[in-house]
Amino acid sequence: MRLLVLGPKPCACNSRTYVFRGLGAANGAASQPGAKPVDVARRADVSTGTVSNVFNHPERVADVTRLQVEKAIAELGFIRGSGGGETAAHWRRNGFAT
Repeated sequence: MRLLVLGPKPCACNSRTYVFRGLGAANGAASQPGAKPVDVARRADVSTGTVSNVFNHPERVADVTRLQVEKAIAELGFIRGSGGGETAAHWRRNGFAT
């Protein structure tokens, strides 16, 4: 018995071919350079939630902690919102949605 192995089919919406390559970051964030919020949290010795609060709700964070996080941001050169690359419009974390 022989199995017929078909190659990946082009996407109907844009004629590009997508190949599943494992369970890595869906948008390539792991391969992109630059600091991430988790790096800032480790440097400041706080949780990632605290880093998020410094950005979104600074009034909820103690001044000393906020200054620690801001110092870590400056040291690492973290730029908010520059993380992941763009993904196809139909990409979903669990695969493709049609």
